[in-house]
Amino acid sequence: MENNTEAQAVENPLLLEAIREHAEKGTDATATALVHQLKSATFLTAMLENNLNVDDGVVKEGSRFSVGLIEDDEGRMLLPIFSDWVHLNESSPGKDGLVLSAEWAFSMAVEQYDGVVINHTRMALPIYKGFLVKILGVKNA
Repeated sequence: MENNTEAQAVENPLLLEAIREHAEKGTDATATALVHQLKSATFLTAMLENNLNVDDGVVKEGSRFSVGLIEDDEGRMLLPIFSDWVHLNESSPGKDGLVLSAEWAFSMAVEQYDGVVINHTRMALPIYKGFLVKILGVKNA
């Protein structure tokens, strides 16, 4: 899957800057900028099992893959997502990555997990279900 041009191009320098700015300043303006970048980002998640049958860019029925999860100090299960290949490779060297839109990543986390954690190996940003629902604009989850 790494040979996919779209997958290779996943980078989010503006998101990384927004995370850094908000961590340093913590203002309403930095929070607004961070939410904007979160909504527009494209993420990667590491595929631990990759048994995908892909034809013309479409995953065929019967394909299987699994992703890793991270448990926080309170026992909540978070989907680890990454802003770029550098961060994914720090966490899971040599693993394939699955490209996720922000909406897909956040929706999957709301439906199946307790949240996400972005770049857990460095400058980690955990986002829990309640805030993901607000980002997605979902009323009930």
